[in-house]
Amino acid sequence: MRTSAKLIGNLVHRVSVQLPYKSGRKIESVEQDPIVKQTIAAIIELSKYRLTIVTNTLACVLENVSKTHEIFEQNVPVDVMQSKLFVLRLLSACLQHHWQHCRDLEKEKNPEIPSNELVVELPSLDAALVSFVLVLMSRYITQYHLIEESTNAEQTNQNSTPILDFSDNENGYTYEQIKLSLITDIYKAASKILYYISASNWDACYAKIKQAVITLDSSKGIADGIPPEIRMLESSCLTRQRLYTIFAELSPYYLNMRQQGKLLFSKMMRRAIWRWIESYPSQFAELNCR
Repeated sequence: MRTSAKLIGNLVHRVSVQLPYKSGRKIESVEQDPIVKQTIAAIIELSKYRLTIVTNTLACVLENVSKTHEIFEQNVPVDVMQSKLFVLRLLSACLQHHWQHCRDLEKEKNPEIPSNELVVELPSLDAALVSFVLVLMSRYITQYHLIEESTNAEQTNQNSTPILDFSDNENGYTYEQIKLSLITDIYKAASKILYYISASNWDACYAKIKQAVITLDSSKGIADGIPPEIRMLESSCLTRQRLYTIFAELSPYYLNMRQQGKLLFSKMMRRAIWRWIESYPSQFAELNCR
């Protein structure tokens, strides 16, 4: 185990020192570097067997990047945001690779079951590690939440700035446009990580969601009063039983929510239900047959 940790630590270090905020290199240069590509491939492959070590090591890198600025800081350097996005995407790739590995193992045990109907029980991650990752993901959710809520407030007076695809062309874009695009991509990457965590450690994620809903019940209805963790709903891997729990335990709070809270909760629930239908169509079909 110590040998594995040292190996993974060395591989992750090779990548971390090449991140734009440390090396000063352009993100495109880092992404196309053959040595970086080879190292990333090795990290992803190791995640099949040493996911806990890989996740913890990459989470520590994310924490170090995040320490370079405050969460409410307005002018975060572009290279810092690019570095966070790079590591988040790598961590997401590791988690998805491990999930696919678990699917393959389950398929070997049950070859007669169609792949789209396999129910894969992911092994739970260490509770302390999950808490660490959730704290980090909450930070990125909060950044996106504050920007979207601010944008929604401005839409009543003027058209909002469109979200741009930063990966296509940086030239000609203002800092605010680049920042909006990067924070949106960071949110999407964090959501994929939360999707895995909610599948492996649902109780930890649900506790965050439930606390956010309870807070909405007594919210004053202003943007800053809406807990960002409510957005974890749309990023969660829900099953029929988990949806039942959400409706049974959280619906009573809906009546006492302020208008803004109701709108956001409804939007997140709609997205969560659609994701469940797309992820588990057999469960949805079975429900309709009853």
